[in-house]
Amino acid sequence: MRNFLLITAKDLRLRIRDKSFFIIGLLAPLALAFIFNTVFGSAFSDVAEPQLGIVDTESVDSAQVLANIAQQVGASWQELGSKSEAETAIEEGELHAVFVVPDDFDSGLATGRIGTIGVISGIDAGITGDIAAGIARGYAHSLRQTQVSIASAIAAGGDPATVVPAALASSGQSLVSLGEIEAEIRQLDLNTQTVAGMAMFFLLFTAQAGFLSLLEERNGGTLDRMLSTPTRPASILGAKAAVSVVLGIVSLVVLIIAGILLMDAKWGDPLGVALLVVVGVLAAVGIAAVTSGFAKTAEQAGNIQGIVGTVLGLLGGAFFPIGQDGGILARLTALTPHYWFNRGLSDLASGGGVGAALPAAGWLFVIAAVTALVAAFVIRKQVSR
Repeated sequence: MRNFLLITAKDLRLRIRDKSFFIIGLLAPLALAFIFNTVFGSAFSDVAEPQLGIVDTESVDSAQVLANIAQQVGASWQELGSKSEAETAIEEGELHAVFVVPDDFDSGLATGRIGTIGVISGIDAGITGDIAAGIARGYAHSLRQTQVSIASAIAAGGDPATVVPAALASSGQSLVSLGEIEAEIRQLDLNTQTVAGMAMFFLLFTAQAGFLSLLEERNGGTLDRMLSTPTRPASILGAKAAVSVVLGIVSLVVLIIAGILLMDAKWGDPLGVALLVVVGVLAAVGIAAVTSGFAKTAEQAGNIQGIVGTVLGLLGGAFFPIGQDGGILARLTALTPHYWFNRGLSDLASGGGVGAALPAAGWLFVIAAVTALVAAFVIRKQVSR
């Protein structure tokens, strides 16, 4: 045990002195997370407020219905004097879409005729143009249903003077219902997802620190001198793994705290996050041990880990989510620690306690156990004389 602690302390001091841990484990992931969030944040985090309008019309009842719906979907509302004025406002980017309701639209409803509501939208209106067109179609569909109701009521002996106004009034009720939808998998907010993705991506490189020192000592002859002492090979391997675990945990903890302070990241229940950090680091260390076991030099191990880490990062959604539509990519994604770490954070984001993180933590532990078992066979040659 004494030799184990001495080797661990020595390697930790070396990694702190050469500044590699600070660059790979802290500065690089935090800087990239900040860059990704700055570049893509405005494109994904906030949806622009729809800017809708209507050309002045004598059909005030229908205009009011459209205005009420626009208000419910969070759109701003503006009245314009003419169609040409509306086209100018759209061309200048002041509005996304404008409704054009004929002056005789409301009067035609009383005679059973449904006119056409026009929608003018800009070429860059995007989804807002679709929203406006959907509102117009929904209102027209509601009026057609009202016609059927009026005809049925009159056929049943109802008084048209009473039935028609009542039916038209009911057609003016809200056609929009807003509420929360419970998704099967809760999506992390952009800030948290970005920090978590970068943290896990660079964790695989931080987790190799202890094993790189093993290869450096083997090629430099230091390992042979250590093995000539009463130090057991298991103690050496254990110390290298302990160095990687300690550096990995410190890296994730610092990034989590920095994410809260600098990027307003929301991680969820602290105990659940702590559990994910520990098993996530163990999984990363297991992968690093396997790749180091197949290398002959520290440089070769770094290259192999670079390839493996990049592939796993891309598959696991460290940079952007993939495999959302199922298929083989979704299956491959589930083999990465990045996916399960983010999945666990997503489960915690719903407000659950540590129990919400247990399924994802369980899979991370499986990855750690499998890679540790493989590493036990492939890395032993590194400490053989």
